[in-house]
Amino acid sequence: MSPDEREVYLHQRARRQEAIANLGQQALQSQNTDALMATAVKLVASVLGVKYCAIMELLPNRAAFVLRAGTGWQRDWIGRITVSAREQSQEGYTLSTSEPVVVKDLRLETRFGGTPFLHNQGIISGASVAIAGEEASFGVLSVHSVQHRLFDEDDLHF
Repeated sequence: MSPDEREVYLHQRARRQEAIANLGQQALQSQNTDALMATAVKLVASVLGVKYCAIMELLPNRAAFVLRAGTGWQRDWIGRITVSAREQSQEGYTLSTSEPVVVKDLRLETRFGGTPFLHNQGIISGASVAIAGEEASFGVLSVHSVQHRLFDEDDLHF
């Protein structure tokens, strides 16, 4: 790693740590879960340099997810857009594997089909992780890009 690359890497790590600290502080000070999730998706999108970020909450019937918080999407989609919880969706696949999922090119993806929710925005690349709940999974956090983007281990652990 060159000195310039190392400097960029260290700057990115410091920015991520600052974002986590700020989010943790807000979590301690706020009882408003919706506001906390809205802040979280904005921070994640900003730190990872993507336009789209979503928290998809698994509905009580466990058959679908609903867009609970997001950035980059149309505002009126929050609380309205639903996606199947079956393994044919990225969200369902992520929950079933309990592993981070990286999508290099959604148009060529074979593990699951992209939903109209993603295709209509021109999404190409993305990553998603399951969000644990107290007794069961809460849902999925995902980031998406309209450009080819390879999300690495640091991105997934952020």
